[in-house]
Amino acid sequence: MESIPQESLAPIKRRFVALCIDVGMILLLVVALAGWTGLAAVTQLGDPPGLSNSAALVIFGIVITIGIFGIGSFVWLIVVAGRGMSPGKQILGLCVVNLDGRTVTRGQMLLREALSKAPLLLILGGGSTGMLAFLPLIGQILPALRGSGAEILLLLAFVADNCWALRDASGQTVHDKIMRTLVVTRRTARAKTSEAQQSLEST
Repeated sequence: MESIPQESLAPIKRRFVALCIDVGMILLLVVALAGWTGLAAVTQLGDPPGLSNSAALVIFGIVITIGIFGIGSFVWLIVVAGRGMSPGKQILGLCVVNLDGRTVTRGQMLLREALSKAPLLLILGGGSTGMLAFLPLIGQILPALRGSGAEILLLLAFVADNCWALRDASGQTVHDKIMRTLVVTRRTARAKTSEAQQSLEST
């Protein structure tokens, strides 16, 4: 912890904006999945009354466009995760590092993202889209969440996890505590990487 100066930690406001961007991208993917599900149902039932061909084409185009952005954001995450970033963090110039200042690996970053977004994904997956129902075990758990009030508990867990950073001296969320990570500015991460390289060259 001593290797990361307090002033190098990412500002809470920038982290909040980055979180909103990441959540927005998840919602894009969910909307696209819901749209595709609806289009598939309409295709099976035939043309719905009162919906012209041009309107159907417009709806189809909107769903496809949203889907492209949603899938693109997921690919974006996979690419930048190796640098300790999510799409939102890259846009805001933030980076996730270990407690010693080293940038996290792609595996660490993806696991951290899964932990932080798990409550939100379960809420969305348990809804009408059923976006996670195809996964083993999770597909069996999701039906039990619907209408049980578990969605409220999951939402509270998601909010509490991220709000923990407001009271923590190092700005760590609960999932940061679990993963033993910190969120810093990209400039700090670059400086730590440069120091590590110089240390290796000098040995």
